[in-house]
Amino acid sequence: MVPDIAQLERRARALLSPEVYDFYAGGSGQESTLRANAAAWQRLWLMPRVLRDVSSVDTSLSLWGAVLRTPVAVAPTAFHRLAHPAGEVATAAAAAQAGALFVLSTRCSCQIEDVGATVAESGGTWWFQVYVMRDRELTATLVRRAVAAGAGAVFLGRPVLWALACGGAPAVQDLLTGLTSGLAHAMALAGAATLAGVRGLAYPGDTP
Repeated sequence: MVPDIAQLERRARALLSPEVYDFYAGGSGQESTLRANAAAWQRLWLMPRVLRDVSSVDTSLSLWGAVLRTPVAVAPTAFHRLAHPAGEVATAAAAAQAGALFVLSTRCSCQIEDVGATVAESGGTWWFQVYVMRDRELTATLVRRAVAAGAGAVFLGRPVLWALACGGAPAVQDLLTGLTSGLAHAMALAGAATLAGVRGLAYPGDTP
């Protein structure tokens, strides 16, 4: 079953303090970009194709040398221990179990060595977000938009934090595997047996 991320956010909001929820959920300025991004995704549809062999759907990919089971990855987001005591260690373990890439934020709340050891024990893959600025301030830049529109992977930020707040590592793993299963189902309906077959199938449609 594909996770209901809106419901997950509502559950997380009830569990988190207002300050933490606002920190995770808020955008910069008047949040116009935040609203526009959400609306933009609603306008993208998949074009289905028929009479294709989708008896076996493969969501795996190779991304910059890393072999992953899913293009759904964990984006670098700050201070996971505000959502759960195990923090980034739990998120990294969940991503490894789901076969997903985990990107550790420069503003992490756990020791980098602990995260690295957890990923190594689980046989996962992780990257570390590093930014060098003239004034030493760190900003966030994520590799986005969607596989169908030509992206190599899709990085999740807030949904991972909502899952972490609701149930720790198991909930994050359920989110990532559920989204991967949903992707595989959508691929089958679109007549794409591999991720390469999905690219180029996105088209703008009316907002449902």
